[in-house]
Amino acid sequence: RAEKDFQIGTRPLRVAWCGTFVSRKALPIALKAIQRAARKVSVQLDIVGSGECEKLWKSVAEKLGNSSLFIWHGSVPHDDAMDIIRRSDVMLLTSLQEATATVVVEALQFGVPVICHDLCGFGAIVTETSGVKIPVNSPRQSCHAFAEAIVRVSQNPEILRALSKGALQRAREISWPNQT
Repeated sequence: RAEKDFQIGTRPLRVAWCGTFVSRKALPIALKAIQRAARKVSVQLDIVGSGECEKLWKSVAEKLGNSSLFIWHGSVPHDDAMDIIRRSDVMLLTSLQEATATVVVEALQFGVPVICHDLCGFGAIVTETSGVKIPVNSPRQSCHAFAEAIVRVSQNPEILRALSKGALQRAREISWPNQT
C-alpha cells in the first residue's frame, strides 16, 4: 500500500462504509457521526451498498444537512468497492449484529484502520493497534464515540499512520498461513 497523505488540512479525511442497507448495519450511526465530526474536521463518507433501508437512510442524511459529506456509490462490483476502501483513511463498521464482516479483513489488508463497535467477530479482529473499538451502550453514545474517534484520527496524523501500520500487521497475524 502506498504511503497515504496524512497531512492535516490538505484534504478531507476519507472514511468508507460498505454493506447491505438493512437495519442491523446501522448506517444512520455513521451518518450522524460524520455530521458531528464535520463540525471539527474536514471529512467525507463514501457509502457503498444498497438495500431495503436505502430510501430511509438517504432521508436521514438529507435531514442532517450538508449532503456534500456523503458520497452514495450504490451497489458496485467488488473490485470497485475494494478501490474505494483502499483509497480510504479509515473504515467505519456500525453493524450491531452479524458474523465477522469480510470487509474488516479486507480493509486491514489495505492498511485501512477500522472503527467499529466492540462486538461480534469484528470486535475480536480489530485491536487497539489496528483500529478503534466503540462500546455498545446506546445509539446516541455510539454516534458520539464514532465522531470522537474520527476527529481524533483526523487531527493526529501520527495516530492514523500508526493505526495504518497496525492494520497491515493485524492482517498478517490473522492470515491463513499464520493460523496453523
